[in-house]
Amino acid sequence: MVQSPLTITLRPVTWIGGFTVCLLLIGCATLTDFPRYSVADRSGASGPFPSRPRFDDPFRRQASRNRNGYYRDLPGSFVPFSWTTVATTTAGEPLQIASTGAGGFRTMVVGSVGGHDPIAVKLTEDLAHYLHNHRFIMGGADTTVLRTLNPDGLKLRRHRNASGVYLNNLFPRHPGELSVADLRRRPREVRFLMEYISEHRPQRMIHIRTVRDSSGMLAVSHGAMDSGVEVAEWLGFGLRSLPKGVSRGTLESWAALRGDCDVITVGIPRQTAAGDTWQLYGDAILSLLLDGDSESRHMARELKKRRTASRRREWDHNSFDYMFRED
Repeated sequence: MVQSPLTITLRPVTWIGGFTVCLLLIGCATLTDFPRYSVADRSGASGPFPSRPRFDDPFRRQASRNRNGYYRDLPGSFVPFSWTTVATTTAGEPLQIASTGAGGFRTMVVGSVGGHDPIAVKLTEDLAHYLHNHRFIMGGADTTVLRTLNPDGLKLRRHRNASGVYLNNLFPRHPGELSVADLRRRPREVRFLMEYISEHRPQRMIHIRTVRDSSGMLAVSHGAMDSGVEVAEWLGFGLRSLPKGVSRGTLESWAALRGDCDVITVGIPRQTAAGDTWQLYGDAILSLLLDGDSESRHMARELKKRRTASRRREWDHNSFDYMFRED
């Protein structure tokens, strides 16, 4: 068959074009298979980010459901963790937060108001890192973590800020509106937290701190009592209701008297080794982020069976109030 000059000219072009399209298709298919990476964050911690969520844990299964009830199956994050500075103290130390999640139950976690509380601050930092590394899995929790309310004390290794003020007795003693003059008289750290809570309206506030007693304790407002009872029994902690039993002017008292969010204070025994806090208490803190839904509470009961928990201790008013005085 006789071929025209045009046909002879186009044949090589056609083969080259087809070969190029095949290469592009193979390359796109390869790009969808994400490898595992290890990313170091700015604080020096590092670890592998999971390429796919695991759903063999009932808590993670519940947290990873989307609005239609289907499970998420997304690749891990390649973004390194970092704290965000949202304000500074009078001495110039940063007030740092880390936020994860969008929508869902809103929780504000406050690292120790005492500042020089390395065990509580370490647990708070570990929580922030976990939520960042697993934020695709923790889809049902909208959480903001404040590293500590007293970065001055953290730096100076004391419980007062740089101005010599102990912050956890300078919150309002009553839940009503404050005058502008009264608000300005309060330390900058206290004003920051009050304004942040009023603006963002968390549904639950969790304060992580240490206590001198070896048993640990939970202080819980009425709306979170079901969750508090189960977690206290799980950990073998003492349990008390808020705002009764705590001094007026503390963060716990002020937040509980507001009545617009649940309040939980987790008091970790002070003699706990800093390296053991996440292993001992991380699961319990995570279970409090999901509003005590039935599946996370079931997880708490199952884990409780596998742990050695001492009998829940009864606290009298004086011993409980003592935990909230200046350390």
